[in-house]
Amino acid sequence: LTEGRPTRLGAFLIALVLVVIIFGDVIFNRGTLSMLDMANITWKNRTYGFYHPERPLMAVHYGYSDTGGAAFQSEPMIQFMKYSIEKRQSPYWNPYSATGAVGPETLVDNKFSPFTLLVAVLGGSNTAFHFVLLTLYVFAIYFIIRVVTAQFNLSLLSGITAAVIYLLNGFSVANISSNVAQSYLYFPFLLFTLCSLVLKPNFWRFLAAILANILLLMTTFLPTTTLVML
Repeated sequence: LTEGRPTRLGAFLIALVLVVIIFGDVIFNRGTLSMLDMANITWKNRTYGFYHPERPLMAVHYGYSDTGGAAFQSEPMIQFMKYSIEKRQSPYWNPYSATGAVGPETLVDNKFSPFTLLVAVLGGSNTAFHFVLLTLYVFAIYFIIRVVTAQFNLSLLSGITAAVIYLLNGFSVANISSNVAQSYLYFPFLLFTLCSLVLKPNFWRFLAAILANILLLMTTFLPTTTLVML
């Protein structure tokens, strides 16, 4: 752990294991990361399973910093884009809004973010939501480990430590699946491509860096996106 450098496959498997451990209640026990589920917007009786024990009287959404942003903006945007794609209607116009926008803040719109589009294309279901979100976490952790070990030449233990901090720091834990945190999922890929380009410039790495910037800039929750780019 203190000397080895993981292969690409090894880094991916480590990332997969970390996601399974931390999000075990979602994968194995009917847990949810969807704020539409947690806030019970539809007033349906829901039951929740917990992989990790919870204190009595703790609601599932306690500890989240922006429940409304997810429940009333980013997750409804997924259904809006699903409808627009299926009906071949313009996503640039919403007849139920005086300004034609899906929300009141034009700078926190995530309609065209990679996460929103992927979930919408896959049907917009709860399963699609969790599959895409957890997959993005796996790839984010993979690139964190690769940056630390392959780019910074640190140990595998350092890479795993960085990955755990990435997953369990206060910002991440308080904003899982919220609309403020989507940029957080893409910046490890951007960091990896930029480091690769600096260390060994070539045509393909330059294209990868452009793609990474595109993915990040598609997420137009600009406060977080701007901070990530800085």
